Amino acid sequence: MRFSLVTLAITMVFGILLTSQFGILTAGVISLTAMVGFLIWSFYKKTLDVGLLIIITAFAVSSFSYSFSVSSTVHKSLSYINRYVTLNGVIISTAEESADGYYRYMFRVKSITNKNGTVKAHDTMVLTTSEQLSCGSSVGVKGIIKQFPKQMNENGFDTRLYYKSNNIFSRIHSENIYHIDKIYTPSLYAVASMVSEKVDGVIYRHYTGDGAALLSAILTGNKHNFSEEYDDVLHYTSYKRILHPAHLHIWIIWAVIGLFTRLVRKQYRDLAAAIIFIVYASLQCANIGFSRCLACAAITIIYRYRYGSTYFPDTMSVAVILCALVSPTLFFNCSFILSVAGGMISWAFMPYFVQKLRFLPKPIRRITAAMTVFALFLTPLSAYYFYGMSPYSFFTPFITTPLVLLILIISPITFLLYELFGTAPILGAYLNLAVKILYKLPYIIKDLPFSYLNIGKPSIVFILMFLCVIFVVYYKIKSRKQYVFFYSAAVVGFGLSLVVTTLMRLGTAEFMFVNVGQADGSVIHTPFRETVIIDGGGGNEWTNYNTGKALFVPYLEAMGINRIEVAIVSHYHQDHIEGVIDTIKSIPTDYVYAPILTDSDSESMREWASKLRKAADESGAVLCFVSQNTRLEFSDGLMIDIYAPIKQRKYDENDTSIPVKVSFGEFSVLYTGDMTDSAERRFLHQADVDADVLKVAHHGSRDSSCDEFIKAVSPDYSVISCGENNVYAHPHPETLKRLDGTAILRTDLMGDIRISARKNGNCDIK
Repeated sequence: MRFSLVTLAITMVFGILLTSQFGILTAGVISLTAMVGFLIWSFYKKTLDVGLLIIITAFAVSSFSYSFSVSSTVHKSLSYINRYVTLNGVIISTAEESADGYYRYMFRVKSITNKNGTVKAHDTMVLTTSEQLSCGSSVGVKGIIKQFPKQMNENGFDTRLYYKSNNIFSRIHSENIYHIDKIYTPSLYAVASMVSEKVDGVIYRHYTGDGAALLSAILTGNKHNFSEEYDDVLHYTSYKRILHPAHLHIWIIWAVIGLFTRLVRKQYRDLAAAIIFIVYASLQCANIGFSRCLACAAITIIYRYRYGSTYFPDTMSVAVILCALVSPTLFFNCSFILSVAGGMISWAFMPYFVQKLRFLPKPIRRITAAMTVFALFLTPLSAYYFYGMSPYSFFTPFITTPLVLLILIISPITFLLYELFGTAPILGAYLNLAVKILYKLPYIIKDLPFSYLNIGKPSIVFILMFLCVIFVVYYKIKSRKQYVFFYSAAVVGFGLSLVVTTLMRLGTAEFMFVNVGQADGSVIHTPFRETVIIDGGGGNEWTNYNTGKALFVPYLEAMGINRIEVAIVSHYHQDHIEGVIDTIKSIPTDYVYAPILTDSDSESMREWASKLRKAADESGAVLCFVSQNTRLEFSDGLMIDIYAPIKQRKYDENDTSIPVKVSFGEFSVLYTGDMTDSAERRFLHQADVDADVLKVAHHGSRDSSCDEFIKAVSPDYSVISCGENNVYAHPHPETLKRLDGTAILRTDLMGDIRISARKNGNCDIK
């Protein structure tokens, strides 16, 4: 077997991914089997294939490296999960304020103490507390060590995987913190955090609001200071992805390096470039994954400097191999994956685009070519992580790249002049103009037609096929006729696949119950792919975590939904309505149905109704308040009955819920919001409640789902939407007992629930 660094790198990545999915035992069996087979083959052939031996060994080493890096041997805190402990360690990051009002820090643990004694540790954990702490402080922390929550639905943000990719496996919340020393002798990371904090301090002394946050994102990589409004604008114009270090900074830094290393002798330029990369990486405290990406870039430069190799795949492979040995969890980091993929694609296609852009100045030419390659060839991979894109992101780099380059060059000098003399007339004017243009550009893009498209989340198979096709076309097809034939065949094939997929969906309606924690969020797809949502998750009185924005909206985006025909709000409680409001703001919606307000409704309910009205007005949706039974009919036979709120003698906010029955031929689903048992008894006498599927009221609370109602509905399946280990202890054991005899489906145990139904009443559960 011909040995190469690229093959070695691919083998080690494969070993890490396989071990992460199936465990070290499976990887060990594969390694042992391969080694035994290799030895038998070598004995039979009476020769030793050194290349193949290296590959097999590399697979085994990478598997062991990953398994060891995630074990309790390395991360001592994993042995103390859900235990009360005392930790001694150092704050190694600046404060980041979370949505619930607490401060989040990176905490380097030195020792762990519990009733069984004290052990030394070298873990990095996430510490949340209401207390403001200084980076570099040596503190003691008392509390319970927790794991990060697992991914709540298939398309929501995976907190556990994110921190795992940064080699962090546990967290602790504590209000019992004491200082050991006032200031700890700072580590490199702590120094970098403090430098980053100082840079932010200078920025916010001379700039305010989102303009300052934009400068901070460019100079330090910190993208957590944007206002909620501006953050949404950045997201839905793909502007935040443009600011993502993996898409922008590396290539701009290369340009800066190209300018400054001209002052260094030629033989030392690679070494100088590596030093610049390492220094900049140390400033990227807000983005651990990216700092490691920069460190990898520095490694590739050092390798080239030491061995004189100019073949980019080899230098990139060296970085990948070293990361596989030293930090294998990095291969789950979005920034790292996009950086490596972007580097290889740029190496393959940049020469062509550089040649086509030769009319531009040389420094700008390479950056523009890199950004063009990213936009064209990294779109499927970006869609896998971000689900959507702005078509204008293909062109915005031509504006943003020179501006960001200008900011990176002149901002240090400008800020120095500001600090020394209080003014920088010329440079300050250029900097202000660049920041102003960058700040205004996403608002301009947002007002353009088709400013954002939900592409949906492509499969890994599709991404690999796409990249293979690109490389085959680029390297193998030479004539114009071949190009025309190949692309025509690709278009026809894609069109046929869409037709086949559509035909397969005809006659099938999909009912999805999205795992949004202790909340409700449902999606209905008609056979003709029209979309209806009923509630959308949100927060509640004991947490500000908005599962609507964090989980429900990404779920819709990952499905590639670009329009919602009907949105229904069962009632005006935060855990039902907040996600609907966020959905309306994010995805064009035709009609919104909500219960009519009464004089008895609380001020809180009126506030949420006002927010809903505002969102509908701004997005152009038609808001309809339901005061009487309403029927909606779709062209493919699906029918929705929206019932008026059940009138009760004794007022209860939960009983303002509007029941909804969705019928598709002989199949039906009944949604009951948060209705209490008394409202259920009244409702069963006012409508035909018989249904195949019951969305159990009020997350399975004790005061809902009475025997009479369940008997009248006689469901085959009962769906309970509730959060894992929620504070209300839903669903209640008595409710589960009453539902005995039906197939109980729970989002806290099963995650997202998908029911594919046909008109004859048959259905499939996924």
